[in-house]
Amino acid sequence: AIGVLLGNGWYNLHSTAVWDFDKAPWRNRPAFCLDLRITYIDGTVETVRSSKQWNTSFSPVIFNSIYTAEHYDARLEQPGWDKPGFNDSTWTHVINRSAPSINIVAQAMEPIRTVETIQAISIKHFNDTPDKYGYTQNLFPIVQGSIYKSLRTESAQFIASKNATGNAIGGLSVGEPTEQMYEFTELCCDILPINKPRYLMGVGTPWNILENIALGVDMFDCVMPTRNGRNAMLFTSKGIINIDNKKWENDFSVIDDGIDCATSNFYSKAYLRHLFKGKEYLGLTIASVHNLAFYLWLVTEARVQIIAGTFAGWKNEMVVRLQTRL
Repeated sequence: AIGVLLGNGWYNLHSTAVWDFDKAPWRNRPAFCLDLRITYIDGTVETVRSSKQWNTSFSPVIFNSIYTAEHYDARLEQPGWDKPGFNDSTWTHVINRSAPSINIVAQAMEPIRTVETIQAISIKHFNDTPDKYGYTQNLFPIVQGSIYKSLRTESAQFIASKNATGNAIGGLSVGEPTEQMYEFTELCCDILPINKPRYLMGVGTPWNILENIALGVDMFDCVMPTRNGRNAMLFTSKGIINIDNKKWENDFSVIDDGIDCATSNFYSKAYLRHLFKGKEYLGLTIASVHNLAFYLWLVTEARVQIIAGTFAGWKNEMVVRLQTRL
């Protein structure tokens, strides 16, 4: 028995909330064809081909995307669908369609293998270029490998051997569980040189940042402070505020008196909520400035705690506090 689970297809990976992509004319259900030739030990050959006699049904995976991960509806599960003897009498016949182009022809392809590895030669050229405007330009190679330990290890070892000014860790902020982010960040940090900056790309929440600092990361980047700020989420030294909530309507205390920021110490929560409710762009600006100031305060304070030798205890306390919904 052969069971095939089709995804959305590359051109259907965007969620329906993005620019009306669900209405784009080039979107379509993915197609599938099979010509599987099986050679048995006795030399006999069996060919299994997809045909009009195949049946199809919706699966519990209703949408998958590199941006929004996998959308799974457990109510649609059909146990045993991929096992011999499954009763597919309630399924519908597949829709037969023509090839998307008359230019498609059958091709024989050898198994993918490494024929020759060509080492990069541009790093030295980049490092030899003069500084611009008084600032040093640095090229950080990026560790990849998804959530596969062998690939991550191989990539990290290769990157570490390049002796770059600093090293980046990529591919760990695209929807995988937080536990896996921490696991594979730690794996990479254990391999990358301790005397070179380690840059974790696309991370993250304040508590993500603290946990990854504890694992050995030095640098971060993320759109979260401004993007979430524009959507009424404020990160503060006491926890998370949804400034759109009615509870802040008559709260005339400043946004956050726990950080050193003129904007955060001047405007009140009630005033900021008023701006959001009135759809005033000033509200988006104030929220963005505050969140950026909070992130800068957080990493500055983390550095102070590291130097003082009190980071671990402080981090554990802050991770809980920063996730608290106020």
